[in-house]
Amino acid sequence: MLSLSTLAQVPATLPDVWVDQVTTTNMGVPDHKLDDVVVNCDMIKTLHDQPIIGIAWDEGCKSNVSHAFFKDYAGHTYTINIDGSRPDIVIGDNPDQPGRYRAAITYYDAGNFVRLDFYDLIDVGLPTFNVASAGITLPPLSFSAYPPFSDTDPMPHLDMWTDTRQYNKDGFHRLDELIVTWTELDPIGTSDIYYALYNMSGFKLQGRTNLSAQVASHTGHSESSDVACYTLINNPSNPQKFAVFTYTVATPGAPPSILTAVRLLIPPFGTPTIVDTINHSVASVLFPRIESLSIQYVPEPLWQVAVSARVGSGYQGYGLSGQSSNTLQHFTTPFLLNDVKSPCVAGGLEFPHPITSPIIGKKQFTVGYLVYDSLSYYAWDIAPNSGLPLSGSYYQINQSPTGAISPDYTSADASKSLALSTCSNSGDYLLSAWYDGRDIGNGSGGNIFMKLSPSPDTMKFRPTVVQVATVPAATLYPNPANDWLHLTTSAPAPYHYTIMDMTGRVMLQGSTPSKEIDIRSLGSGTYWLQIPGIPSQKFLKR
Repeated sequence: MLSLSTLAQVPATLPDVWVDQVTTTNMGVPDHKLDDVVVNCDMIKTLHDQPIIGIAWDEGCKSNVSHAFFKDYAGHTYTINIDGSRPDIVIGDNPDQPGRYRAAITYYDAGNFVRLDFYDLIDVGLPTFNVASAGITLPPLSFSAYPPFSDTDPMPHLDMWTDTRQYNKDGFHRLDELIVTWTELDPIGTSDIYYALYNMSGFKLQGRTNLSAQVASHTGHSESSDVACYTLINNPSNPQKFAVFTYTVATPGAPPSILTAVRLLIPPFGTPTIVDTINHSVASVLFPRIESLSIQYVPEPLWQVAVSARVGSGYQGYGLSGQSSNTLQHFTTPFLLNDVKSPCVAGGLEFPHPITSPIIGKKQFTVGYLVYDSLSYYAWDIAPNSGLPLSGSYYQINQSPTGAISPDYTSADASKSLALSTCSNSGDYLLSAWYDGRDIGNGSGGNIFMKLSPSPDTMKFRPTVVQVATVPAATLYPNPANDWLHLTTSAPAPYHYTIMDMTGRVMLQGSTPSKEIDIRSLGSGTYWLQIPGIPSQKFLKR
């Protein structure tokens, strides 16, 4: 068992960025007892070395009202409304309009059937940036309704594959195929895990399939599934695609008692086949989340599960790794006296630009949890080769924890309030989105916040970078500066730079053959300087 009790906590240093207000509702009517807000997020990276961000959330399990917030690399934002609850989101390429982007969102509709909608991202990078329906109409994915009227009922999830044989306009591997998973009830009330495959044009690649029926060890109820996609590139001309599911299994009428991971090989044609299945007997578990890393010339699966499991009267955070699948690691030892919920996980890739070196490699996982007593969110860096913490510290995500707001905002309500994501096509950056639990049902509302790591080279919400041997050292002077920045580095010119404010908004971009950057047009304040291949630098403009 892993002990983190001696590790130093790194406090949050970057500001919490407000996204939107949330008033929890019962079919549109404010209701403070239905704070069961679901939050999910995703990103895709562009050639501008900045991500496009997507965050989806609902107004509670009975709301039938969800929202999706988008922010392009130039800082323009757009929000859409969705008639449904418990949404999940991915952002990929638009195959119908090459060079553009499309989002897919899955959710429960008003009839409690699973839906999958597509949205086009229009005028990305321009002041006219907006998001509109792609005009793709799909029938419900599920055949039976699953009424999500309880804090602990499951929700649908989805993930995408990178196509390592095709690149988009920005030189990254295309994202065009996805898998959706959900829980569905059979005629006698038993819950099973289902999945389906689609491309971003809405074409069905594999219809509704009962995963529970495929798994020989399946017994009783299976629910609360999540899925992660990865590509194994042992043969670049014919890469293999895999999907890894995690879910809970229980006997009818009993709480979940088995944490399961199932890996499927996804053939170009035909039915996906099971590669392996892992079962762990665990005390009652909630909402396991999974992420995986696409890899080259590495035969072993790289995936990471984050889960909350009961310990005594409360819950603690655990991890299950594809590299150490026989060991369930305890990640939240420092909070043994607390109730820990809202598990989530993101995966980062080392992804050299395909024009120079078209490969994918492994970098790290980051797992996140909520300490309910203070409503503080924390994250840990996890090494993909071992499933153990990568660094000697854990760190806080939200700078301004709210503390327990109301007795009606229970720890079950808070068990799905945090999401983490990296850019699916590069593994760069780290995005967190969370709900602060402030709504008390009087219309004042709570808040959705987000935080983006300051550099593509780091998966931490603090001003440091993950140093690797291939990254040239760099210094910046003077700091503070008035008119010009001077860079000392062994990295070759030219230097393509991006300057962002502390919220991640791009303030200045350009290229220089020298090591001097003109910042006279910037207002006074603190900024980040980003140059590909060089650690990000923070500076003060007077």
